[in-house]
Amino acid sequence: MLLTGVCAVALAILPLVCASGINTKKNNAPSFVMTKNNQFFSDGKPFPFTSANAYWLHQLDDVDLENTFSSIGTSGVKVITTLAYDDVVDQPPPFGAPYFQLFQGDKITVNEAGLQRLDTVVKLAEHYELKLMLTLTGNWYPSTKGVPNPKPHGFLSNSYGGADVYVQQLSTSGFHDSFYTDPTIINAFKNYVKTIVTRYVNSTAIFSWQIMDDPQCASTLPASPSCSAQTLATWHDDIYKFIKSIDCNHLIGTGDTWFYNEAAPVYPTKRGGASLRAILARMIKTTRVSTRATPAMDWGGSQLVAQPGVGGMSYRRGDPTQQVIDSGTAFIGQQAANAATWGIPIMLTGFGVVSQSSVACFTPRDSSTVVVPPPGSYIPTDKEQGQIYAAWLAETRNKGFGGTVLYQWNQTCLAKVGTNPIIINENSPNDGYTASPDALAAVELNVQLQA
Repeated sequence: MLLTGVCAVALAILPLVCASGINTKKNNAPSFVMTKNNQFFSDGKPFPFTSANAYWLHQLDDVDLENTFSSIGTSGVKVITTLAYDDVVDQPPPFGAPYFQLFQGDKITVNEAGLQRLDTVVKLAEHYELKLMLTLTGNWYPSTKGVPNPKPHGFLSNSYGGADVYVQQLSTSGFHDSFYTDPTIINAFKNYVKTIVTRYVNSTAIFSWQIMDDPQCASTLPASPSCSAQTLATWHDDIYKFIKSIDCNHLIGTGDTWFYNEAAPVYPTKRGGASLRAILARMIKTTRVSTRATPAMDWGGSQLVAQPGVGGMSYRRGDPTQQVIDSGTAFIGQQAANAATWGIPIMLTGFGVVSQSSVACFTPRDSSTVVVPPPGSYIPTDKEQGQIYAAWLAETRNKGFGGTVLYQWNQTCLAKVGTNPIIINENSPNDGYTASPDALAAVELNVQLQA
């Protein structure tokens, strides 16, 4: 189509030309989100937003989808982050669960019936005047081999395939980072990206494309010795330009962890740990090898998702809840300082802590089964989870963040048990990060204060 040619020529001159300027509302129709002066704009007006992650949306039937969109809309949340990929291997998942791509070795089949579920998600977003951040692939895909009673396909966010499926099916390298360098894999991914992006190129319900969730050199597959930050930056730059060549309407970013260090999360333990200064030093060191080395992104994102009982700070000299708050706000401040030099909006693409009411469900991204935190780990109560979120969100407002994404949304009153295997006790999936009522109250307050 004509738009493709225009974008391709423009990109050859200036990578960010498609994302410049502010579109104006015409004939009372909603517009595409744009950026200017480190802010998001929609309909010509500043668009600070609060988002919630509901990765499982397309797994719901029409009734449950309608109820979920209604609940999210009522909360004041403006943007929903969800998955636009769902890869399965060898055969479709049981129980008729939706999926988007079937990998059988080097044969890849797109499932049109599955994509129609995503069509419904987009249509409902348009109906409820909400926007979607659609994620095109993910970093984590742990095996369920040997796991007793594994969760059904679609329950965990790491059960939707992603980079490791491409590597396992299209390469013999055994290295996760082949996803970023192998020409066959890159072309296969671009083919899928084109299928999704062109399908919704004219939808104003799409807030942005998120290229990848949590891109890293390693996953449950190891990294090769040659993988570096530049490997990730080069790949992101290529995919960014490819998407812009077929879609000038929508923003593009990635779910980069920036300078978040998995070895030093914000949770303290009773046995002590690194000081705040040491943790920030490691965070900042990681920043220097971030995928933000790529020049072409319309917004910057980072994640503040803590794992209970893994490293972190000692709270021997203070209140543990306050120390979690302090380490998180310091993290937010450091990101804001770096983002100010790049001239693009910044957001938290995911923030979350595990509370006592959900810790029994805690499943890390690199695991397909529940993990029990070490003895003595600090696990906040639901009230403390709310206090932590309120403080972190206040700091994002103070530092001028363009948006925040709650990980994750908790939807109740869904289909009865047995109708959909990912629904337990009429609740949406919970990997330990489901927001408590106190946490949701903090999110709703943030919505009000952003207005």
